[in-house]
Amino acid sequence: MVEQCRTLDNLRAIHELKAVLCYPSMDPECAVQRAVELSMLGVHSLCLVGSVELGSLRVIGKGTTSLVVKGLARSGVVAVKIRRTDANRVSLLREARILESVKELGVGPRIRCASRNFLVWDFINGVDFAEWVEKVASREELETVLEKLLTKLFLLDQHGIVHAELSQPSNHILVDLERLEPVLVDFESASLDSQKSNLTQFMGFLVNKGNPLSEKLRKSLGLDDPLKIENLKKLLKAYKLSRDSESFREILDYFKASIIT
Repeated sequence: MVEQCRTLDNLRAIHELKAVLCYPSMDPECAVQRAVELSMLGVHSLCLVGSVELGSLRVIGKGTTSLVVKGLARSGVVAVKIRRTDANRVSLLREARILESVKELGVGPRIRCASRNFLVWDFINGVDFAEWVEKVASREELETVLEKLLTKLFLLDQHGIVHAELSQPSNHILVDLERLEPVLVDFESASLDSQKSNLTQFMGFLVNKGNPLSEKLRKSLGLDDPLKIENLKKLLKAYKLSRDSESFREILDYFKASIIT
Protein backbone atom coordinates (compact mmCIF):
# COMPACT_ATOMS: atom_id res chain seq x y z
CA MET A 1 0.00 0.00 0.00
CA VAL A 2 2.89 2.38 0.80
CA GLU A 3 4.17 2.30 -2.80
CA GLN A 4 0.73 3.26 -4.12
CA CYS A 5 0.21 6.20 -1.77
CA ARG A 6 1.12 9.79 -2.58
CA THR A 7 1.67 12.42 0.08
CA LEU A 8 0.15 15.88 -0.11
CA ASP A 9 3.22 17.71 1.13
CA ASN A 10 5.15 18.25 -2.11
CA LEU A 11 4.35 19.64 -5.55
CA ARG A 12 5.49 16.57 -7.48
CA ALA A 13 3.06 14.31 -5.64
CA ILE A 14 0.26 16.87 -5.97
CA HIS A 15 0.92 17.04 -9.72
CA GLU A 16 0.55 13.24 -9.91
CA LEU A 17 -2.70 13.47 -7.96
CA LYS A 18 -4.29 16.30 -9.96
CA ALA A 19 -6.38 13.82 -12.00
CA VAL A 20 -7.94 12.64 -8.71
CA LEU A 21 -8.08 15.88 -6.73
CA CYS A 22 -9.57 17.87 -9.60
CA TYR A 23 -11.27 15.34 -11.86
CA PRO A 24 -12.04 15.86 -14.69
CA SER A 25 -10.41 19.30 -15.17
CA MET A 26 -6.98 18.23 -13.79
CA ASP A 27 -6.13 21.88 -13.29
CA PRO A 28 -2.74 22.22 -11.48
CA GLU A 29 -3.80 25.31 -9.50
CA CYS A 30 -6.99 23.56 -8.39
CA ALA A 31 -4.91 20.54 -7.31
CA VAL A 32 -2.69 22.69 -5.07
CA GLN A 33 -5.68 24.43 -3.49
CA ARG A 34 -7.49 21.16 -2.84
CA ALA A 35 -4.34 19.48 -1.47
CA VAL A 36 -4.12 22.26 1.12
CA GLU A 37 -7.85 21.95 1.89
CA LEU A 38 -7.56 18.18 2.38
CA SER A 39 -4.42 18.49 4.49
CA MET A 40 -6.30 20.86 6.81
CA LEU A 41 -8.78 18.01 7.37
CA GLY A 42 -5.93 15.84 8.65
CA VAL A 43 -5.43 13.69 5.54
CA HIS A 44 -1.78 13.49 4.52
CA SER A 45 -1.81 10.87 1.72
CA LEU A 46 -4.04 9.43 -0.99
CA CYS A 47 -3.66 5.81 -2.06
CA LEU A 48 -4.33 5.02 -5.71
CA VAL A 49 -5.94 1.62 -5.22
CA GLY A 50 -9.35 0.25 -6.07
CA SER A 51 -11.36 -1.49 -8.75
CA VAL A 52 -12.21 1.62 -10.78
CA GLU A 53 -9.79 2.80 -13.46
CA LEU A 54 -9.26 6.52 -13.93
CA GLY A 55 -6.85 6.73 -16.83
CA SER A 56 -3.66 5.18 -15.48
CA LEU A 57 -4.81 5.59 -11.89
CA ARG A 58 -7.19 3.58 -9.71
CA VAL A 59 -9.82 4.74 -7.24
CA ILE A 60 -12.42 3.07 -5.04
CA GLY A 61 -15.43 4.65 -6.71
CA LYS A 62 -16.49 7.09 -9.41
CA GLY A 63 -19.88 8.75 -9.80
CA THR A 64 -21.42 11.65 -11.65
CA THR A 65 -20.62 14.14 -8.89
CA SER A 66 -17.65 12.65 -7.01
CA LEU A 67 -14.79 10.19 -6.68
CA VAL A 68 -13.95 8.05 -3.64
CA VAL A 69 -10.31 7.41 -2.83
CA LYS A 70 -8.54 5.57 -0.03
CA GLY A 71 -6.53 7.89 2.20
CA LEU A 72 -4.24 8.04 5.20
CA ALA A 73 -4.90 10.46 8.04
CA ARG A 74 -3.27 11.13 11.37
CA SER A 75 -5.96 9.01 12.99
CA GLY A 76 -5.79 6.05 10.58
CA VAL A 77 -7.07 4.77 7.25
CA VAL A 78 -9.95 6.72 5.74
CA ALA A 79 -12.10 7.01 2.65
CA VAL A 80 -12.13 10.41 0.97
CA LYS A 81 -15.04 11.55 -1.17
CA ILE A 82 -13.87 14.22 -3.61
CA ARG A 83 -16.28 16.58 -5.35
CA ARG A 84 -15.81 16.55 -9.11
CA THR A 85 -15.04 19.90 -10.72
CA ASP A 86 -17.99 19.41 -13.10
CA ALA A 87 -20.45 18.36 -10.37
CA ASN A 88 -23.92 19.87 -10.33
CA ARG A 89 -23.45 20.45 -6.59
CA VAL A 90 -21.36 23.35 -5.31
CA SER A 91 -20.60 21.69 -1.97
CA LEU A 92 -20.55 18.37 -0.11
CA LEU A 93 -21.49 19.96 3.20
CA ARG A 94 -25.19 19.11 2.93
CA GLU A 95 -24.32 15.42 2.63
CA ALA A 96 -21.94 15.81 5.57
CA ARG A 97 -24.78 17.11 7.75
CA ILE A 98 -26.97 14.15 6.79
CA LEU A 99 -24.15 11.70 7.57
CA GLU A 100 -23.76 13.34 10.96
CA SER A 101 -27.49 12.96 11.60
CA VAL A 102 -27.47 9.22 10.82
CA LYS A 103 -24.23 8.46 12.66
CA GLU A 104 -25.97 7.33 15.85
CA LEU A 105 -28.27 5.05 13.83
CA GLY A 106 -25.29 3.07 12.52
CA VAL A 107 -26.60 3.01 8.95
CA GLY A 108 -23.85 4.91 7.12
CA PRO A 109 -20.09 5.38 7.24
CA ARG A 110 -18.72 7.12 10.33
CA ILE A 111 -17.87 10.59 9.08
CA ARG A 112 -14.82 12.25 10.62
CA CYS A 113 -14.74 15.66 8.96
CA ALA A 114 -15.82 17.55 5.86
CA SER A 115 -15.28 20.65 3.76
CA ARG A 116 -16.79 22.07 0.61
CA ASN A 117 -14.90 19.63 -1.63
CA PHE A 118 -14.23 16.65 0.64
CA LEU A 119 -15.92 14.16 2.95
CA VAL A 120 -13.69 11.99 5.13
CA TRP A 121 -14.99 8.87 6.85
CA ASP A 122 -13.64 5.68 8.41
CA PHE A 123 -12.46 3.31 5.71
CA ILE A 124 -14.73 0.30 5.21
CA ASN A 125 -13.11 -2.99 4.25
CA GLY A 126 -15.95 -4.03 2.00
CA VAL A 127 -17.40 -4.38 -1.47
CA ASP A 128 -20.51 -3.04 -3.11
CA PHE A 129 -23.74 -4.93 -2.64
CA ALA A 130 -23.93 -6.40 -6.15
CA GLU A 131 -20.39 -7.78 -6.00
CA TRP A 132 -21.00 -9.22 -2.54
CA VAL A 133 -24.19 -11.00 -3.63
CA GLU A 134 -22.26 -12.66 -6.46
CA LYS A 135 -19.63 -14.02 -4.08
CA VAL A 136 -21.55 -14.56 -0.82
CA ALA A 137 -20.38 -17.72 0.93
CA SER A 138 -23.72 -19.05 2.14
CA ARG A 139 -27.45 -18.39 2.32
CA GLU A 140 -27.07 -17.90 6.08
CA GLU A 141 -24.70 -14.96 5.48
CA LEU A 142 -27.10 -13.55 2.91
CA GLU A 143 -30.01 -13.78 5.36
CA THR A 144 -27.95 -12.14 8.12
CA VAL A 145 -26.94 -9.16 6.02
CA LEU A 146 -30.42 -8.65 4.57
CA GLU A 147 -32.07 -8.74 8.01
CA LYS A 148 -29.60 -6.11 9.24
CA LEU A 149 -30.23 -4.04 6.12
CA LEU A 150 -34.02 -4.10 6.48
CA THR A 151 -33.70 -3.02 10.12
CA LYS A 152 -31.49 -0.09 9.14
CA LEU A 153 -33.92 0.99 6.44
CA PHE A 154 -36.73 0.94 8.98
CA LEU A 155 -34.65 3.11 11.33
CA LEU A 156 -34.13 5.64 8.55
CA ASP A 157 -37.87 5.67 7.87
CA GLN A 158 -38.55 6.31 11.55
CA HIS A 159 -36.24 9.34 11.47
CA GLY A 160 -37.69 10.78 8.26
CA ILE A 161 -34.50 10.45 6.21
CA VAL A 162 -35.00 9.07 2.71
CA HIS A 163 -31.90 7.90 0.85
CA ALA A 164 -33.73 8.11 -2.52
CA GLU A 165 -31.42 5.72 -4.42
CA LEU A 166 -32.32 2.35 -2.93
CA SER A 167 -34.53 1.15 -5.77
CA GLN A 168 -31.14 0.61 -7.48
CA PRO A 169 -29.02 -0.44 -4.50
CA SER A 170 -26.00 -1.97 -6.24
CA ASN A 171 -23.62 0.98 -5.76
CA HIS A 172 -25.29 2.57 -2.76
CA ILE A 173 -24.78 -0.23 -0.24
CA LEU A 174 -21.43 -1.61 0.87
CA VAL A 175 -21.02 -4.83 2.82
CA ASP A 176 -18.32 -4.74 5.48
CA LEU A 177 -16.56 -8.07 4.97
CA GLU A 178 -15.16 -8.24 8.50
CA ARG A 179 -18.43 -7.64 10.33
CA LEU A 180 -20.94 -8.78 7.68
CA GLU A 181 -22.53 -5.38 8.10
CA PRO A 182 -24.41 -3.47 5.37
CA VAL A 183 -23.44 0.22 5.16
CA LEU A 184 -25.42 2.78 3.19
CA VAL A 185 -23.35 5.32 1.26
CA ASP A 186 -24.02 8.21 -1.15
CA PHE A 187 -26.47 10.32 0.81
CA GLU A 188 -26.03 13.26 -1.57
CA SER A 189 -29.58 12.85 -2.95
CA ALA A 190 -31.15 12.11 0.42
CA SER A 191 -34.25 13.99 1.50
CA LEU A 192 -35.45 15.06 4.93
CA ASP A 193 -39.02 15.82 3.84
CA SER A 194 -39.90 13.10 1.33
CA GLN A 195 -42.95 10.87 1.78
CA LYS A 196 -41.12 7.90 0.25
CA SER A 197 -39.89 4.94 2.28
CA ASN A 198 -36.40 3.42 2.27
CA LEU A 199 -37.78 0.01 3.18
CA THR A 200 -40.39 -0.09 0.41
CA GLN A 201 -37.87 1.23 -2.13
CA PHE A 202 -35.45 -1.61 -1.43
CA MET A 203 -38.13 -4.28 -1.11
CA GLY A 204 -39.69 -3.03 -4.34
CA PHE A 205 -36.34 -3.70 -6.00
CA LEU A 206 -36.25 -7.17 -4.44
CA VAL A 207 -39.74 -8.33 -5.41
CA ASN A 208 -40.04 -6.80 -8.88
CA LYS A 209 -38.85 -8.76 -11.89
CA GLY A 210 -36.55 -7.58 -14.65
CA ASN A 211 -33.36 -6.95 -12.66
CA PRO A 212 -30.67 -9.68 -12.76
CA LEU A 213 -29.46 -8.86 -9.24
CA SER A 214 -32.93 -9.02 -7.66
CA GLU A 215 -33.67 -12.24 -9.54
CA LYS A 216 -30.47 -13.79 -8.18
CA LEU A 217 -31.38 -12.66 -4.67
CA ARG A 218 -34.88 -14.13 -4.86
CA LYS A 219 -33.54 -17.43 -6.18
CA SER A 220 -30.80 -17.60 -3.52
CA LEU A 221 -33.34 -16.91 -0.78
CA GLY A 222 -36.06 -19.18 -2.10
CA LEU A 223 -38.34 -16.18 -2.68
CA ASP A 224 -39.15 -16.92 -6.31
CA ASP A 225 -42.59 -18.33 -5.43
CA PRO A 226 -45.23 -15.92 -6.89
CA LEU A 227 -47.50 -16.40 -3.85
CA LYS A 228 -44.73 -15.38 -1.45
CA ILE A 229 -44.04 -12.30 -3.55
CA GLU A 230 -47.70 -11.29 -3.60
CA ASN A 231 -47.98 -11.68 0.17
CA LEU A 232 -44.87 -9.55 0.66
CA LYS A 233 -46.31 -6.86 -1.60
CA LYS A 234 -49.48 -6.75 0.51
CA LEU A 235 -47.43 -6.35 3.68
CA LEU A 236 -45.36 -3.61 2.07
CA LYS A 237 -48.51 -1.76 1.06
CA ALA A 238 -49.74 -1.87 4.65
CA TYR A 239 -46.34 -0.71 5.95
CA LYS A 240 -46.30 2.22 3.55
CA LEU A 241 -49.49 3.53 5.19
CA SER A 242 -48.49 3.05 8.83
CA ARG A 243 -44.69 2.81 8.92
CA ASP A 244 -44.88 1.57 12.48
CA SER A 245 -42.87 -1.12 14.27
CA GLU A 246 -45.74 -3.61 14.14
CA SER A 247 -46.06 -3.54 10.33
CA PHE A 248 -42.26 -3.70 10.01
CA ARG A 249 -42.14 -6.74 12.29
CA GLU A 250 -44.78 -8.44 10.13
CA ILE A 251 -42.63 -7.88 7.05
CA LEU A 252 -39.48 -9.10 8.77
CA ASP A 253 -41.17 -12.18 10.25
CA TYR A 254 -42.78 -13.12 6.94
CA PHE A 255 -39.51 -12.51 5.11
CA LYS A 256 -37.62 -14.84 7.47
CA ALA A 257 -40.35 -17.49 7.44
CA SER A 258 -40.52 -17.43 3.63
CA ILE A 259 -36.79 -18.05 3.42
CA ILE A 260 -36.95 -21.02 5.77
CA THR A 261 -39.92 -22.77 4.12
